[in-house]
Amino acid sequence: MKNLTILLSILLCAISFNGVAGDYKVIANTSFPSDSITKSDLRKVFLLKKKNYQSTQVLVTNLKRGSAVRSSFSLEVLKKDVDKIERYYFKRALSGKSVALEPFSSEADLIERVKSVPGAIGYVGSEADVSGVKILVVE
Repeated sequence: MKNLTILLSILLCAISFNGVAGDYKVIANTSFPSDSITKSDLRKVFLLKKKNYQSTQVLVTNLKRGSAVRSSFSLEVLKKDVDKIERYYFKRALSGKSVALEPFSSEADLIERVKSVPGAIGYVGSEADVSGVKILVVE
């Protein structure tokens, strides 16, 4: 019984780190240079500390504040709630370290942007239709 509990715990951890972690999936433009990304690199990309991934310039896309998907992604990947992330982005924009990110009000709009911009990366709900974009496995 103890071995079964350990095995189930390991499987649950593994499931939470694939492209469909929590209530979201990580997506990218089909030109994105990889089918996977480490959680550490994903965090660096969304905290705007890593502007290129494998020599490809990355464009971060976010859903608007108030989105349950954004909240889940922020807490699981960025380890901060959405309000802290918004303040962080604002400070970076004011300091000139990055440009202000315009969040998308719908998953459909975010998916369309990711489809149309090489290097774009984002996240959407696990049930979203992501035809035409790449689902990244989060390692």
